[in-house]
Formats: sequence, structure tokens, C-alpha cells
Amino acid sequence: MKDIHQQDLKDGYGGTFLDYRLEGKDKNAARELVWQWYFAARILTFVPEKKRRRRYHPHETHVQKAIKQAVNKARLAKRVSTHTFR
Repeated sequence: MKDIHQQDLKDGYGGTFLDYRLEGKDKNAARELVWQWYFAARILTFVPEKKRRRRYHPHETHVQKAIKQAVNKARLAKRVSTHTFR
């Protein structure tokens, strides 16, 4: 997470998506490490209003596919889904 964030800043990307109230209060918050996603998306999302790219969290289907692959690789006989971890 930290390495991805550092590379994003070095490449000039705008950080992460934040609630507009927080972003209005602190203009640099989106670029601070504490606000970054722990599990970040692999690709950046373009924000036309800001004319910047930002990193978002991964889409839920990416997590579901990763769990399915792990279950298959582990040869588990029981059904496992994202809800198993609740």
C-alpha cells in the first residue's frame, strides 16, 4: 500500500477519493497515506471534474474472483465466499 501510494505521488496522481466535505476542509487529505485504501485498485480512475487520476478500492468482483481462485487452489470441499469472512 505504501509503495503504491509513494509511486502514485511521484507520478503526479491525485491520491484517493474522499468525501467532498473532507476534501473541502483539507485540500491535501487525498494525498496523505492515512486516507489511502488498504486494498487499492490495480488501475487508476480518471476524474473529469478534477482532470486527475485517483486510486479507488478494488471492485467487489475482483475480490470474489481472488477468493474463488484461492479456494480452488487450496482444494477446499466447503463452499467459501466473501461472506465467509464476516
